[in-house]
Amino acid sequence: MTRVAALIGILALAAGGARAAGGDYLSPEALDQAGWVKYWQLALPLERGQRIDDAYQVDDQLYFGTSAGYCIAVHVETGAIRWLRPVTNRGYRIRRPCHAGRRVVLVSPRDILQLDRRTGEEISRRELDIAASTPPATDGARVFFGSLDRRFYSYTLAEQFELWKAGTAGPITSGPAIHGDDLFVASSDGAVYACDRRTKAGRWMAYTFSAITADLVVDETAVYAASTDDSLYAFDLLTGRERWRARFSGPLRDAPLVARAGVFQYSAADGLSCVDATPQPVDDRVKWTIERGRHVAGLDARHALVLTRDGALLACDLADGRVVQELPAGGFGLAASSADGSTMVLVAGDGRVFCARPRGARPPSIQAIRDALAPRADDHAPTSQPAASQPAEPARAAAPQAAAIGGRSQISKQMQQGGAPR
Repeated sequence: MTRVAALIGILALAAGGARAAGGDYLSPEALDQAGWVKYWQLALPLERGQRIDDAYQVDDQLYFGTSAGYCIAVHVETGAIRWLRPVTNRGYRIRRPCHAGRRVVLVSPRDILQLDRRTGEEISRRELDIAASTPPATDGARVFFGSLDRRFYSYTLAEQFELWKAGTAGPITSGPAIHGDDLFVASSDGAVYACDRRTKAGRWMAYTFSAITADLVVDETAVYAASTDDSLYAFDLLTGRERWRARFSGPLRDAPLVARAGVFQYSAADGLSCVDATPQPVDDRVKWTIERGRHVAGLDARHALVLTRDGALLACDLADGRVVQELPAGGFGLAASSADGSTMVLVAGDGRVFCARPRGARPPSIQAIRDALAPRADDHAPTSQPAASQPAEPARAAAPQAAAIGGRSQISKQMQQGGAPR
């Protein structure tokens, strides 16, 4: 199945993308006026009745989750389909995966699944006796995820052995974030917890006024938490102190996009907003709002490309949100763009995928597609390091060791005392 999918992808691109897919999905002239150019496009091989429900970009790979529980992996630089395979039962949504070396890790309510990133071949599967309820995060040696049982779990990546678990005051559906040695977790109790990712020793706790269900986002200075109390918070990495708070007209259920141009937050009540992330006090954190806006599809030096709720693509001035151009979005309803916004990926439920980059980007060559599908010498390198290097930890003042959050499991006690787990 995985080799067939790869062959479909390379043949579609070799045939010339637009011809294989029946024409350009978006107008080349309109894109050019906005300063962007088509990079590649393809139609994913879906069975009759299947739809694309979820789309994610993780490092150099795109992952598409179907309504039948299949996952399709596409190389973002070339549009080559690397593999497709079932990963969960029909009816379960596929959560954002994470990378650890050559592995991709997916967590469903029933198991932890590790696959080869390039081939989709199964490396390991660990059945769970808990209801895992968040996307995973990994530091290259451990995998972390939350559960509806109000606990957060750490498992070894290689053996998939439980290292520790920590309790919170509510079910956990928010995806965790890692920065340096710290792990950040949010819960439906409205709190954000920071702890040592190895020992679960507590660093700090910060509070909002309602449940946090959106995934946490972290950068070099802050942890960003979108809360159902109608506010987006930025908490200091080291202390948990509230750096700023931006208020909206309704509950926030989507994670923000944190970029150099600002922090972009979607609210069902307001639309898509650009938030001023400077630490200085300001009268109103929200710089501008596009009421029709749903996703940030792309960013360049002057504009944000915004995918709207009513099927359009808007080029908006980054300074004030003024719409300078509008073009039909061709039925695209999802965006799986890169974190910095430099690669725009639009996804339609029927399996069409369109990738664009700022004007001047060269399209992928056939040789690049072949290279993307061929095995690499480092595919079997040790997986103790994450796929992308972790940011350096900011200098931390010496402080007494804090107690582990949620109490200590028997295993975590032994690990902290230097003993081997039994």
